[in-house]
Amino acid sequence: MIGTIYINFWSALIGFCIYFFARFLTNQSPTSIIIYSFLFALAFFLITFVVRALLALILYNPPIEEPETQQAVEQTTVELDTPSEGQSEEIAQVVKTMLAKDE
Repeated sequence: MIGTIYINFWSALIGFCIYFFARFLTNQSPTSIIIYSFLFALAFFLITFVVRALLALILYNPPIEEPETQQAVEQTTVELDTPSEGQSEEIAQVVKTMLAKDE
C-alpha cells in the first residue's frame, strides 16, 4: 500500500475542517454540525484508504524473472572458477620453485 496511515488521518482532519468551517455560520445546531463533521471525517478516512489501495495495485510491478540470463551468469562463473591446463601448469611450476627456495 502506498503511504502510511498518517495520510488517512490527515485526510480525515481535512474533511472534518472542510465540513465544520463550511457549516459553522449556518443555522444548524452545533451538535449536528460536529456529528456530521465526524461522519465526513470518517468518509474521508475510508476514501483515502481505498485510493491508497488502488494506487498500490496500479503501481505494483512484479519482479521479472530472466532464467536465461541467470543461467548464463552461472555458466560464466563456473568457467572462471575452473583453471585451465595452462594455468594449472603455471601454478604447479610456481609451487615447485617456492619449495626449492625453501630447501
